[in-house]
Amino acid sequence: MLLAVPTILIVSPLMGFFAGQWADSKLGTDPWLMILGLTLGFGAAGRQIYLLIQKAQALDKEEDDQ
Repeated sequence: MLLAVPTILIVSPLMGFFAGQWADSKLGTDPWLMILGLTLGFGAAGRQIYLLIQKAQALDKEEDDQ
């Protein structure tokens, strides 16, 4: 489960970057939406990693209890 962390750290910010870049090209707000998308991508990645770590700790604790 924790092997997904590097993928999350790469994919989420890249998706935000490209979505922001696309929106900037459509709206002419270069580079603000790209920066916002990148920031939101890092935030989403951090949240997902936090949730994965919580789930891994819960599974580890469950195994210890048995």
